[in-house]
Amino acid sequence: GHQGKGVTSVFPSRGERARREMYPQAGGAGAATGTAGAGAGPAGATAAAARKGAEILETLKQEYEALTHDAGTYKTQKEELEHQLRQQLTEVSNMQNALTLLERTHHKVKQQYEQEVASLRKQIDHLQQHPAVSPDGGPDWFIGYPVASPQLTCTLRMELLHTLAHQSVVCCVCFSEDGKFVATGCNRSAFVYDVETGKQTAVFSPPLPEDGKEFFIRTACFSPDGQYLATGAEDKLIRLWNIATGQLQTSLVGHDGDIYSIVFSHDGKNLFSGSGDKRAKMWEVDTGKCTFTMGDDEEGPKEAATAVALSPDGSVLAVGSVDHAVRLFETSNGGLLERLEGHADAVYSVVFSQDGKTLASASLDHTVRLWDLQSGTGQPTRCRTTLQGHKDYVVSVAFSPDSRWVVSGSKDRSVQFWESSTGAPHATLQGHSNTVISVAHSRVGACLATGSGDFRARVWRYTVDAPMELSVTHLNAVSDAPSET
Repeated sequence: GHQGKGVTSVFPSRGERARREMYPQAGGAGAATGTAGAGAGPAGATAAAARKGAEILETLKQEYEALTHDAGTYKTQKEELEHQLRQQLTEVSNMQNALTLLERTHHKVKQQYEQEVASLRKQIDHLQQHPAVSPDGGPDWFIGYPVASPQLTCTLRMELLHTLAHQSVVCCVCFSEDGKFVATGCNRSAFVYDVETGKQTAVFSPPLPEDGKEFFIRTACFSPDGQYLATGAEDKLIRLWNIATGQLQTSLVGHDGDIYSIVFSHDGKNLFSGSGDKRAKMWEVDTGKCTFTMGDDEEGPKEAATAVALSPDGSVLAVGSVDHAVRLFETSNGGLLERLEGHADAVYSVVFSQDGKTLASASLDHTVRLWDLQSGTGQPTRCRTTLQGHKDYVVSVAFSPDSRWVVSGSKDRSVQFWESSTGAPHATLQGHSNTVISVAHSRVGACLATGSGDFRARVWRYTVDAPMELSVTHLNAVSDAPSET
């Protein structure tokens, strides 16, 4: 009996097993486990809370970093938007300024237009009352006199001697010292013509460079003895041609830009040049060496040296530049004597009067200035008068041998005659259908040569009649033909 009871106590009854299966945490091992869990409860809760806190802190850290990144992004975007806003405000301000300037310009142009219309109406009324009396003119040219000065001290009578056709723009014209020949420069060629007959007597054509690029002869000049013709071109070379043989005598190498202007010394031993490299140089003709460069980086031209002219006594070289100034240099040492300022745009041509008292400069500011030379007096050179009358760029100027007349050529296609003593406009020659790029006056007699963008050079002769009362000839010499440039 005791043995059986022990067996029963070791093995749970059927009801016990059923209860345990239904309530596994009650009694037996489950009770032991529950007791152990109850014993470890506070420590487990602390660990769990720590883990939860760490997770919350990590989450907060990540959210903080994300917010910091977003704040930086928004700040950058804000700065970019503020920068764009400032730019737009600046653009709006610039546009307002531009509109204001445009309105002012429009008002000014309107005033000028109304003044021109009023002037033309006055001229037309005058013409209807006083028929033109000048017989000068041809199928494609005429000469007129300013309506504002019906009383003139004399009358210029103009005669067209020759029209010299070319295959390109005529960049330059010049007379020989004796006035018997005239030379022209155009695309890659220079020509010499007999002034009396108009026949071509010589042609000089440098070879094309290796790259095959063509170039214009921008300037030409006869030697005083008439044996040579010097030419300056866009290929940076000055060439001396033997007129009798037609052969190239020598080339002067040293400029780094287009050659715009050249002139011989009066004894023919030296030659002066102006170039797009901002330099004016003096050369020995026999050796071909550059004697010196006029001025230095500080005193010399700041832009292209577009024009050179030699004083009658040979002591001073005038250099005109794109930088608006005319500089006077000593030919004995190349030192700067004086800087003449007053033009509002590039100076394209300079020339001394034959008496050496006046220098004329032509500019893209539509004017010619006459400067009183005070050589040896210690006084600065002053601008005596400004010749105003051209409607566009003035690109060439010349003096008559007696220094009485200043002759200027312009992009407005006209040639103006001015009285040098008073600066008064005297006559307007309309003889080209494009820019009058070059004018030259013969040193002998009253002959004038003009070269133009209309592919023609023309030779003119004029006479000065006795004083007379002149009504008016044609309308202020402005052709109705359209400009080609």
